[in-house]
Amino acid sequence: MSAGEVQEKLNAFYRQALHELKEAGGFTEAQQAKLSSPFLLNISDEYFKAPVRILFVGQETAGWVGKLGSTLQKEEPLIPLLENYARLMRMPRWRSAFLKKYRLVEQKLGGGIRGSIVWSNLQRMDVDRGAGRSRNSRKYSDHLDAFSDKLFRYEVELLQPDVIIFACGPNYDHLIKRYFPEYKTDVVIEPRALWRFNIGRIRCYRTWHPRTIRPKGATKIKWYFQEIIADVRENFSGAYA
Repeated sequence: MSAGEVQEKLNAFYRQALHELKEAGGFTEAQQAKLSSPFLLNISDEYFKAPVRILFVGQETAGWVGKLGSTLQKEEPLIPLLENYARLMRMPRWRSAFLKKYRLVEQKLGGGIRGSIVWSNLQRMDVDRGAGRSRNSRKYSDHLDAFSDKLFRYEVELLQPDVIIFACGPNYDHLIKRYFPEYKTDVVIEPRALWRFNIGRIRCYRTWHPRTIRPKGATKIKWYFQEIIADVRENFSGAYA
């Protein structure tokens, strides 16, 4: 399938998921006013041309195109969300530590071609807790976990990645295990810091979120990403010959 065909399938799924979310009434009006709009993917043709198909997965956004309540009331809710994703991916440079690591992986494993690696998130909404406060949505609501689970699993099934890099830190492991109970650990390279496992045929890694502050003298975040990049290149050596 082409990126356009895949995006059509994603969009149809997203519309239905948002409709069901609205009809189910799983979030109160107060929650809808604090939760961000959902994080949805906008896929590039370059992903399907990449030597190895890779998803780079974070936690949740830190602010995202309005609030859930207003999104659920729109007749066509997807366009601004998809446009925002595409706009962010086109930016010449980023200040975000997470997106800088995404760019590093794109350079080392995607030939430096924009869009060759897909950015996704485990949680599909963040929570506005007031200026200067974390927008962390981990364990905020079972409805949010279930919604995020449904979207993420469908995206993985449709995009068929060869590799998933979970750059979300160990506190999100419960979500990985909830979304993919069929996972099989390959090796815990370093407890909490670097875990390699498989979801079916997909080779997966989970390491620190790039924004994580490490204790003085601890292994630097960049080392873990260097190890992942080296391991992918070794495991898929034929693709990088």
